[in-house]
Order: sequence, then C-alpha cells, then structure tokens
Amino acid sequence: MTAGTHLASRGKTGLYGGSELVPRARARGDWNGVVLPYVPAPFDDHAVGLPVSGEYDTDIDPVTYQVLRWRLWNINLEHDDTIRRVCGTSIVCHALDYNTSMLAEDGRTVLGGPSLQRFVGQADLSVRYTLAHRLPNPGIGRGDVYILNDPYIATSHQLDVAAYQPFFWEGRLFCWFFNAAHCMDIGGSQPGSFCADAKDIFDEPMTWPPIRLVHDGVIQQDVYDAFLRQSRSPSAIALNLRSQIAGLGTATRRMHALLSEYGPGLVKGAMHRMLSDTSAAVRGRLREIPDGEWSETYLLGGLPDRRTRRLRTVLRKEGDVLVFSNEGTDSQLPAGNGTYCAFRSAAMSAVGTMLAWDQMYCPGGALDRLRFDPFPGTFTIPSHPAGVTTVVGTNMAIALAGQVVSKMLLCGPEHLHRRALASGGLTSAGWCHAWGFDDAGSLQFAPMTDSVIGALGASPGLDGVDTGGAWEWPRTSAGDVEEAEALAPLIYLYRREQADSGGPGQWRGGNGVEIAVMANGVQQFYFQGEGNDPAVNSAPGLGGGLPAHCGDWLVRTDSGIRDAMARGSAPATRADMEQELGPFDRVPVGQPFAIGADGIGIGEHAAGAGCGDPLRRSSALVREDVRRGAVSMTGAERDYAVVIRDDDVDDRATMRLRQARREARLRDARPPVAPAEQSPPGSGHVTRPWRACSSCAAPTAGIGRATTAAASSHPRQATSAPVAR
Repeated sequence: MTAGTHLASRGKTGLYGGSELVPRARARGDWNGVVLPYVPAPFDDHAVGLPVSGEYDTDIDPVTYQVLRWRLWNINLEHDDTIRRVCGTSIVCHALDYNTSMLAEDGRTVLGGPSLQRFVGQADLSVRYTLAHRLPNPGIGRGDVYILNDPYIATSHQLDVAAYQPFFWEGRLFCWFFNAAHCMDIGGSQPGSFCADAKDIFDEPMTWPPIRLVHDGVIQQDVYDAFLRQSRSPSAIALNLRSQIAGLGTATRRMHALLSEYGPGLVKGAMHRMLSDTSAAVRGRLREIPDGEWSETYLLGGLPDRRTRRLRTVLRKEGDVLVFSNEGTDSQLPAGNGTYCAFRSAAMSAVGTMLAWDQMYCPGGALDRLRFDPFPGTFTIPSHPAGVTTVVGTNMAIALAGQVVSKMLLCGPEHLHRRALASGGLTSAGWCHAWGFDDAGSLQFAPMTDSVIGALGASPGLDGVDTGGAWEWPRTSAGDVEEAEALAPLIYLYRREQADSGGPGQWRGGNGVEIAVMANGVQQFYFQGEGNDPAVNSAPGLGGGLPAHCGDWLVRTDSGIRDAMARGSAPATRADMEQELGPFDRVPVGQPFAIGADGIGIGEHAAGAGCGDPLRRSSALVREDVRRGAVSMTGAERDYAVVIRDDDVDDRATMRLRQARREARLRDARPPVAPAEQSPPGSGHVTRPWRACSSCAAPTAGIGRATTAAASSHPRQATSAPVAR
C-alpha cells in the first residue's frame, strides 16, 4: 500500500493551473451559481473536517486491474438496472432518460453509464458543490442522500433531478454514487414542465439546490412531501425518487461486497488508474492531430419574437488540451436557453465518445484534457434568471460539440479521421408530447418518447443508421407503440421510418421517424411540439454532406378520422391522410395546440446528416437504398443524380446528370479560400504551398495557416488530405 498522489493535488497542474476555465473567463465574474453558473474551483481538499480515504495501491497487476474495472462497471450497470426496474414511468423505463455515475472521493467521475450522456457533466458538479457548500451544515454522512435540480449549479433543466450519496468505508469517505432522471412534471406554467412561455426561470418549476432527502438511511418526510407537492403527477415523481434511492442502495451494497473481497487499496487504485488511463488515451490521440481552431454555427428559429438566433461553438486545440467556447452565440432569451452544465457535458460527451471510445465511459479522465472559455448571458450559457426548461440550448450545445470535434478529427490520421460523425437525429431539438383531460377533469399526460429513436449521421466510409438513436444516447429506445398506448391517452395511427429524410452524401445519413397520433379516452386533447422550429435546419452535414430532414409538426382538428375508421378505413401515411381527410396545418413549436377528440397530430422527427459529396455516392448503393425503401426514386435523382429505370441504374443517364451537376457547381462556386499570388518560375520567390481538394482541385487552406476551418467544411470531399496548421 502506498499513498498515491491525491487527485486534488494532481488537478493543480496543467495548462491553466488546474482551473477548468481559461484566465480571461475567470475574470468575467463570480462563477458561484448565483447569477453566473457554478464552476468548481481547482481540485483541492474541499472535505475539511470529513475523514477521507485517500490512500491506494499504485502497482496493480494487469489481470487484477481488468477484473476490477469490469467489477466497477457492473456495479454501475446494476445501479442503472435497479432504477429502471423500480421506476414505472415511460420516460425512464422506455426512453432511458436518466444515467448513473460513480465518482472518486473528491468528485472526479470515474464511470458514467451508457444511457443519456448529458448527465455525465452533472455528476461531478453536484458532488463538488455539495462538498464545498454542505460541510459542515447540514453535513455529509453515511446513509445521506442529496437531491438537486438547480440548472445554475448542475443540471440541464429542472426536470432532470439528481440523487447522490457518499459511500463510507471504515468511517472514511471512499467514493460517491450518483444518478439523475427526467421527471415528467414537477410544476411550472405548462403540463409536462416544458415552459416555452416562461418570462424567466420563476415561471418554470421550482429550483432546488442540494438538499438532503435521506439522513442516516431515513427519508426526510418534510423534504419529500414538499418536492412532490410541486407536481401535477406526484405519484410518478414518487416513483422516480424511490427508484433513484433504490439504485443508490444497490450500488452501495455491491461496493461493500467488492471492498470486502479486494480491499480499499486495490479498488481505489483501479479507480484512479482508470482516470489516468483515460486522460493518457485522449492526450495521445490529440498529439496526432495538428493544432488549430474549428467552429460550427447553428441558426435557431421558432422563438416567440420570430427572430432567428445564432448559436456557435468554437474548439481550439493547443497541444494536448482542447478549449471549448461559445463565443459568438447570441444573447440569452426569457426561455429555452441551455446551461453551463449542459455546455460542459456536451464537450465531455463528444470527447469521451470520439477520442476515448475504448475507456469505458470515464468522463473524469476526458475532462482532464478540457478547458472552457464560456461567455455568460448567452443562449447556451445564460445568467440567472433566464429560463431553461425546453432545453433547446442544451440540445444545440451537444450537437455543436459533436460537430466541432468531428471537424477536428477530419484533420487527423486515418484511424481518427474515420471517427468523425455528422450530426444526428436529435440535433434539431425537436420532440413532441401530448396531454388531455378525462371526464373527471383529471390530467392524463403522454410524454411520447419517439424522438429518441433518432438517427445516426454518416461517417467517412460508413453510412448512418436509420432510426439508430443518437451518439450521445447510446442505449435508448422509445418502447413499443402498444406500451405507450397502455400508459398514455392516445392511439398511434402510424410510426415508421421516413424515406428520404437522411442527409444525402457520399455516405448517407440515417433516416428519422415519423408518427401520427389521436386522442383516446379524453375529451380535450393537446398536441405540442418542442424545441427549435425545424423551418431553420440545424442538422448540417460533414465534409460536403448535406443536411438531414430537420422535422415538422402538423395538426388537423375535426379530422373525421373516427368516422373514417368506423367505415373501415385506416390511412397509414401522411399522403393517404391528406388525400382522404384533407390538408394539415403546420404549427409552431413551443405552444400547446388543442386538437380535440377527433384531431390528429403528426410529428416528423429529425434525421441524420450526410458525409461527403452526394455525387460521389456509389450508384449501386443508391439503387439498394431505393429497393429497400430508404430513398425514393425521386430522391435518388434529386439528391444523388442517379437515374433508375426498371429497377436498375441507367448508367449513361446517371453519368450525364452528374457531369451536368458538377459543371453547374463550378459555374456558381468560388473557392472557400483564395490562394496567394503565384510567383513566376525563375523569379527567385518561393511559392507558398497549399492544400487542395483531391476531387476538384479547389484550394482549401495554406500549409502553415492558423486555421483549418476551410478544409474541414469544404463541400467536395469528405476524405481530402489532412490539413496541417
């Protein structure tokens, strides 16, 4: 047994002295969670007066290390599984809108679960805030459980309620267990608590900074009752809380058994080694990529003032450190904003997924290589009291982080280049839910988890996955239609993959899902789309790939569907419905729309974007897409310039059409970066070397230039040569 270097002291080294903020960001104000969001101080010994288990073995044989890694992983999975088994809500059981974590004694996240990744940056913020602000009053002890939902401390929005518990061994704090789960309704101005009409956070559900729900193993009834009292569906919230407490109980029992078998020194040593191994893996891969700066900008529509807003993420690589900033993002709005926690989680998730894919979800190790340059008062990092419940800014931040990391990877060696991933089906922050009132006037809520079916964007050399979920939500499903109908006051008229919705590219993005629903058992029925207005596309392609279909919300009141069904007719596509029932009206997102007992709501969810020039896609692949219904014949010709006749490709017509499209491009386009004046041969002047597209020879960036943005977004070729800074 040796006293290994404590993580608190290790964190003080690095590019910015251990702080996760760059110096100019620290100077912008007091990041304490009051007005500006909470940003933890550099790792130090917060737990003054709290006995901490800080010693561990630094020399573990490889076999024992692998055994302990997997034992820790399985503890986290059992924690996860307990929540799902105990909780009866569809948002947890079907959509898996929750996650679990295991943290070291000082709050570094050793393991995150395979569910929704936006929670990985919530865990350490919650624990570190509690260590800093709840000692000595009311205290942190064995058998205590804290809950938290304050978005200016450590959540994406108030609906994501965290529950976390310290674990003590032989009287000393050994580690922490954490989970967070989405609650269906915890108050606010609208059922479901997505408050698009909020003037500020005070129109939204109540925020709870860390408060002790369980003390010494006993639920504090006053806190429990006060929390449930905020909800329109208190029984569902009670199930959530009970399942979260049960999950923590499972984790503590399993850890007790593991420590009894192996001892605290080996187990703590394995935890610390997982952190250092992940940090080393990310560091090594970053060193293979040239330094540079990459950015992505999304335009956000569908806001109350009907203006379009600009959301931007900038990634700067400096050696083996990545700096994420939201510089250039427009000012915060009354509602819909993201949070610093979400922006930070987005960066951790993207880097962990794309640069530490072999490290078993160790977010703390990835965070070791990240720094942040946040600009407060903006849509993705607001200042109090801006509202956040609709999480538009949160979803956009996740998509932006994935896009800038992917652009960076396109400039790396082949084994990293192919890890780049175009934006996916949850990029466009769109989903829908419904509710109604039965004859007794009771609210019946339908969360409708179809959006999480998602779609994966394409990668260099690999098509996206139709209805394949999301990279930031690796283990999820929407549940069966029959399960949803059993729990909610609605009937699905159809749920299917939407042809032609995937973004065209040399590698096609995955198709998304489309649904149609009607009321069942309620007289008043409301349909509501959430997120950004899909009229402004926020699912861009990568390396020349085109955007995906970004979604749509439509309704028809007094549709006549019940009479049609009574006649034996059941239109099962939007086209059939429009032909038999009449046109549908497009509705804006964010506001509930009363469609009545005979109305129909249609949700077309976003799909995955393409990668690479669609004109370079193999005509054989396009033909196969058409044969299996993923792409229509019209889409084949419109998007890929592939002409199909008699179930086969007309090669000559395709060649002519593609050549005409290329010629039209060259007539209309100009190079993204104009090359410097070329000196004549023999003049004695050195010609400056430039990188160029291998397909069309357009210049993309000069070797030695300070930016790689032109190369990573050039529309000709997803597989162009890496660009050195």
